[in-house]
Amino acid sequence: MKRDKIKILIGELMQIAPEFRKSFSHNQFNSNLRISHHQLYTLIIINKHEELSMSELAEKLGVSNQQITRIMDGLVTNELVERYVDPNNRRIVQTKMTLKGKEMIAEIEVSMNESMVNVLSVLSNEEIEESIVHIKALKKILEKTSIANSLK
Repeated sequence: MKRDKIKILIGELMQIAPEFRKSFSHNQFNSNLRISHHQLYTLIIINKHEELSMSELAEKLGVSNQQITRIMDGLVTNELVERYVDPNNRRIVQTKMTLKGKEMIAEIEVSMNESMVNVLSVLSNEEIEESIVHIKALKKILEKTSIANSLK
């Protein structure tokens, strides 16, 4: 019984995930630079953590080391992030945001927030409050699982 309900929960989450991702798309963002969703999520993660090794970044994104290298190449070329060798361990390559990257992510966040306000403005106050309660409950559930570790 519990297992069946968990499968229903997973199915519901899988159905909303693509729509949720599209709603947070940065297509409305006005920039001469075009970055992929992977690059956007990479910027968000690096910005949140200040500095991460390439391996830590790959793990948080759920991609291989080869994929994170390709993702980072474009961000480095556009001067949004930089890579450097860890002075304490030369085998580790660290990443951090540049000033240009910080400015861009700030603009993207404003644009995404404005976009989501427009999308969600059709909800009543009660629906918004109910959604907040449910999202907070979902966050608590995620904190009990290994999923939460990848979100940190």
